[in-house]
Amino acid sequence: MNLQTQYQDTSPLLSIKTTLIIWVIYQTEDFKSHIQMQLETQNKLKGVFVHAADLTSLTQKESIAPDLIFVEAKDNWMQTIDDLQSLSYPFKEISAALIVFGDESDPMALKSALKLGASDFLSQNSNIEQLSDLLVHTAQEKLSNSVQGESFAFINTKGGTGTTTVAMNTALVLAEYHPGKVLFLDMDNQFGVAASYMDIYPKYNIQDVYDELDGLDESSLSALVTQLESGLHFLSLCQNSVFNDIDRNMNVEQFFSVLRRYYDYIVVDFSRGVEPFMAEAISHFTKVILVVQQNITSIRNASLIAKALSFDYGVSSEQQTLLVNRFEKRQQIGLQDIQHTLPNVECHCIPNDFKNISESNNLGNPVVLSKPSSALSKAFHVFAASLVPIEHKSQSWFERLLS
Repeated sequence: MNLQTQYQDTSPLLSIKTTLIIWVIYQTEDFKSHIQMQLETQNKLKGVFVHAADLTSLTQKESIAPDLIFVEAKDNWMQTIDDLQSLSYPFKEISAALIVFGDESDPMALKSALKLGASDFLSQNSNIEQLSDLLVHTAQEKLSNSVQGESFAFINTKGGTGTTTVAMNTALVLAEYHPGKVLFLDMDNQFGVAASYMDIYPKYNIQDVYDELDGLDESSLSALVTQLESGLHFLSLCQNSVFNDIDRNMNVEQFFSVLRRYYDYIVVDFSRGVEPFMAEAISHFTKVILVVQQNITSIRNASLIAKALSFDYGVSSEQQTLLVNRFEKRQQIGLQDIQHTLPNVECHCIPNDFKNISESNNLGNPVVLSKPSSALSKAFHVFAASLVPIEHKSQSWFERLLS
């Protein structure tokens, strides 16, 4: 009997919260077709179908670690499992559960499967409803065990400190070394100039992502963010209007927690200050960067914000960083004066280069991309490296000579 005709696609969509990669090791075309039909009823199940005689194809460098492994109990299937366990893969280890599909009335097959480390032995005729508990549980376990990315909040201490420019260029440097793994969030609900500074026109905003939070996975998030050629991903509160209708009752802790599952680094621009409904998430940031300038008002505000962060939100001094933007040595207020105000907070500087910054922002071409050899660009690289260790690409002697 052809198993493909035994079940029709009448299955409801399961509550699977993330994409599952499933290796299906088959011996017969009937089993392959049947499992393929079941997996295709759910858009978050990605099957990788490999014949038992072609297991070495799974060791290629583009191979992705599985969340589940399905093995058909036919012919020399126990040897197939041994071979799977002995191969070398391009990832560190396989933690996927092994599920064997065969004749449930065969007690010897069941015992052999469990002896070989299988988590379960199921009927070769199992449909998607019968697999639902396994799939939903695996997805939930994957989410709970997923590594959370780091996040960096940039907060202005006075209007016009250049917080957006600093946050944007820092995010671009991180994306240079981690393409596709860095998300830049512009939290300005009124103007949101970051998109203009990068000459991009986002189709969706943060509210759109929040509305889809319950069913969000890698593919749906990828469709909602704006992806730049530089490798940076972008989202903003503001989109094509001056004031946007944002849900101020949103669960911001959940929002950032979900995003950290899919990005290694999230850079958040609070250039207009932290909205009250966003304040509860502040304590969860890896670093909170206070962007200051060499004037009394900015430094006094930085001191007040730093105290509030420590006493009201539990953000330690080690989590805080002072970033002096548009720094000039000849100013009345020097670096030592600023450090004396907040002695326990790490301090960095970005030099003043109004001409290059103004030109790059007006042209929509950030300075770290348009003038990578400038002192300003190098300062952003140094600062980014203070947040995330950066492995610099090795250069030949000829490349070093040219640079």
